[in-house]
Amino acid sequence: MHLAMARRFARSMDDPVSHFNQSQFSAAEHYAIAVSLLVDAAERALACQLFLKAAVQARQSGSFTTAERYLRLGVNLLPQGGWQNDEAHQGDSSASTIAFALHAELHLVLYSLSRHVEADALYAELTTYVTSPMQLVDSACVQIVSLSNRTLYGEAVALCNTLLGHWHIGAPTDDVVAVVQLELDRFYALVAAGALEQLGQGSDLSDDRLLAVARLLNRTAAAALFFNPLIGFWFFIRSACLALEHGYCPKGIASLSAVVMCTITLRGDYVTGCRASLIAVELAKKRQQGLQAARTYDAFSVVGSHWVRPLEEVITTARMALDGLVRAGDFEYACFTYYQTFTAQLDTGAGFAELNNTIEAALCFALKTGNRHCAKSLVSMRQLLRALQGQTHSPGRFDDAEFKETQHLIAAKDIPVALCYFHIYRALSACLFNKDEALRQHVEKAVTLAPYITGFYPTALANLLHSLALIQHIRATTPADSERTGLLERLAANQTWLSARASDAPMNFGHLYDLVEAERLDAIEQPWSALQLFEQAMLKAQGNQRPWHHALITERASQFCMRRRLEHVGRQLLTRAHSLYQAWGAVGKTQAMKTELPFVGTAQRGRWLSNHGDPSDQNSLLRAFQMLASETSLPRLVMRIVELVGQMTGATDVRFSLLDDEKRWILEGGLRGREQMERMTQHEAEEKRLVSSSVQRLALKTLQPIVSDDAVVDRRFDETFIKEWQRTKRLGQPLALVFIDVDLFKKYNDHYGHQAGDMCLKRVAHTICTSVQRAEDLVARYGGEEFVVLLPGLGSRRCFVSGKKAGQKSVRHG
Repeated sequence: MHLAMARRFARSMDDPVSHFNQSQFSAAEHYAIAVSLLVDAAERALACQLFLKAAVQARQSGSFTTAERYLRLGVNLLPQGGWQNDEAHQGDSSASTIAFALHAELHLVLYSLSRHVEADALYAELTTYVTSPMQLVDSACVQIVSLSNRTLYGEAVALCNTLLGHWHIGAPTDDVVAVVQLELDRFYALVAAGALEQLGQGSDLSDDRLLAVARLLNRTAAAALFFNPLIGFWFFIRSACLALEHGYCPKGIASLSAVVMCTITLRGDYVTGCRASLIAVELAKKRQQGLQAARTYDAFSVVGSHWVRPLEEVITTARMALDGLVRAGDFEYACFTYYQTFTAQLDTGAGFAELNNTIEAALCFALKTGNRHCAKSLVSMRQLLRALQGQTHSPGRFDDAEFKETQHLIAAKDIPVALCYFHIYRALSACLFNKDEALRQHVEKAVTLAPYITGFYPTALANLLHSLALIQHIRATTPADSERTGLLERLAANQTWLSARASDAPMNFGHLYDLVEAERLDAIEQPWSALQLFEQAMLKAQGNQRPWHHALITERASQFCMRRRLEHVGRQLLTRAHSLYQAWGAVGKTQAMKTELPFVGTAQRGRWLSNHGDPSDQNSLLRAFQMLASETSLPRLVMRIVELVGQMTGATDVRFSLLDDEKRWILEGGLRGREQMERMTQHEAEEKRLVSSSVQRLALKTLQPIVSDDAVVDRRFDETFIKEWQRTKRLGQPLALVFIDVDLFKKYNDHYGHQAGDMCLKRVAHTICTSVQRAEDLVARYGGEEFVVLLPGLGSRRCFVSGKKAGQKSVRHG
């Protein structure tokens, strides 16, 4: 009966296998039951084709066991030795092709089931019977992924090189540095000739041989990178050049989005690599769907986006990549997306719930898909979370009931990426728990391994932690120590790098640069300048919504105050840091703080030097003025006073005037942003609009502070606009401006009065602020009733949407 049903379903279409549908699937199922009854060679061949199609359908739906069942049935129907012998199939010229396809599909299914030993044996058998290297490309790509997942990176590269050798191409084995540099020269030459801008405008790459090469290069690049970063760079650059030279190719575009790793390491060039990444992503959005688009998003999120875009956007891109890669069945690269999702969430997330969910999902996915490489890397991230939440055996360490640091290091000894992540996050834990020696030990190892994660966001974390460790070492030396110079030079190199990253992406790195610079200035005995930078770093971290960065900077500022004998200020800052860690959810950290410093968490919050009736505040002021009294030079004394007033009041502009011997007022100095003003006469200062004689006369007459709530000049816009203009011009990104003017405001002022008008403008300003959500966006007052919104990175369409949204909110709530 089943055989009859199978034949009936098979006859229901003229071509029983070209458009596989439910009828053909039913035929395959009935043939599977009646397989022992099949005698006729032609019918056996038909059943083989149906089994193959049914297996592919089952595998694509995730039913790998069902797929294997169909494939085994098909293989068993092949005559002895028939899959490499067309004559055994009675003249059917496609018989050997079907036989090879059955075995190739079975190889893929065995890999998907993590039965690697069987898959390895089957791949070896496939290589014996291929008649052309082109025939083996698909299976070779599967085998390369299998080897990479098992951390057999060298074998994966060797396998790829064997196939590429058929077309006289191969990764370098001798003089690797020179070969890779020549390949990068070729890339830069193509970029200089305008190939990036022309990509996608001409004909697409269509040569089958080159498409096969592109696929192999693209598939092996990650394994090559983990095997030897330089060899990995060769794979990425060669693949990108293939697209730039011969036309648009989805697999070349995916590599182009990752070429920033190569330009960073070999040329120190972030701009060209990031521009290539941005172009690749835009092309992927316009022209690609499925796997290669997802691979492009993945590469951009892992190695490119954080250098130019806010971390919040990186999370979105990584999730798009994960969804596309899972749908396409590329589980190896799907695992990689979790790296960036976690690292971005760690720095931007408001709590641990989402972080815990992400890392548990990531580990489950890696273990399920047999990705040992990712599993060993992700477990260090999980242990960091456990340490911060107080779930490990001791503060700052990773050891718990399930994890032992020593055992992990042994198990991951052949996975440099996993080792690098372990030492970075172990160093971060040591930093947050104030374990200086552990910080130094782990960060030095992390820096050594950092080339294996070139371009990844945690390289910035390694840079930060390394700088903080160097500063601790510098504090333990004296100016006469011979090693001090070398330490300062290493620190300067780190800061040069971080300064450049802060210039390109201030929302991600600006506050980190300020933190390290504040610590450096303190270490070389420039405390007043350090104090100003600590304040600036705290404000930026808060504005950029970086929870643990804000907490760490606040805690470091408190330690600075303690060292400088400003205990009351230091205690208030320490209490504030404790609150920030607590709000973030770092229970382990807050418990450690309370154990070391019992007053933390119980002391009242307060502003710096805010309560003049508090004796402890007066003591802090007294110490500050004792430090001022040590100055013997009037210019230096003026500079110190100006800095102190700025810190006490939070003012960014300070003017300091003195009466000279002839009772004339002189602007002795001042602060304008971070720029020190020089001495000048009152008349010169008034002409330059630096002081107002009317305000000064009123202050002298009343001897009271003069406060104005109607300030109409917002210098933040001028300064930020210049910086963003230079940054976007350098990176080739758009910069959007929205001007908002409140119509008929004069009539409102005349009718309700200036005080009501001021309240109205404040409500409008607040409403506009709520319409922008990215850390790098700026809302500023431009004139009396005019506002400006600065939107870096937005094109005209998105700018229009944002401007319309802000305007509508203002009309509704203003």
